[in-house]
Amino acid sequence: MRGEMLPDLERQVLFAVANGRTTWSEVRDIVRAIPTRSLENLIDLRLVERLEPVTEIGRDSRKVRYRIADNFLAFWLGPLARFRTEINRGLGSTILPALVSTLDDFMGPRWEAAVRQHLVQMANAGKLGTDVTAIGPFWSTRRRDQEADQNEIDAVVLSGRSRVATAVCEAKWTRSVDGSAIQRQLERKAQALPSRSDPLTYIVAARKEVRNATGMTTVTASDVFP
Repeated sequence: MRGEMLPDLERQVLFAVANGRTTWSEVRDIVRAIPTRSLENLIDLRLVERLEPVTEIGRDSRKVRYRIADNFLAFWLGPLARFRTEINRGLGSTILPALVSTLDDFMGPRWEAAVRQHLVQMANAGKLGTDVTAIGPFWSTRRRDQEADQNEIDAVVLSGRSRVATAVCEAKWTRSVDGSAIQRQLERKAQALPSRSDPLTYIVAARKEVRNATGMTTVTASDVFP
């Protein structure tokens, strides 16, 4: 979709979200206007996706984030937009190394979303238990010594009528990760979940391999993109 097809404010909101302004207040500060209606319209057009912690779905949550729904559009409006003018002037080949250097930062959140979708497929195949009711990201903020302590889990699997967390997942866009180290991080992060099973299933995702992965479920790019 060409930007000219959208009203000016919606176009500004779309670019703000594509460039890392993921909360309502961050978008408002960039566009200097109330973005509520524009965000709703962009969600209706499936250009923007509304995210909230999986444990708060169905509630009146204020912990809402926004992301560009389509990966190609996100790349076009995000990393590529910074170089587009000079590319059009003929500097494509010289800009390519700088553009490629932005890919890892860009791919991190996209990889997390792809892994969540893979977990949905695993759940449908019965690999995450028989009563999975939701899969999604989780985040919370805790005040500690006057500072905000952010706690984020890339994917949480909720099960049963009571929506208990039965699995937690960390997705790293790196070739190789130490699974045992990441599991220790997940154990700490999981303490913030409202309710969780004992034991929890730990899932670690990496592009190529997960080392020291005894007792956990591993996911790689070859699983997500067979």
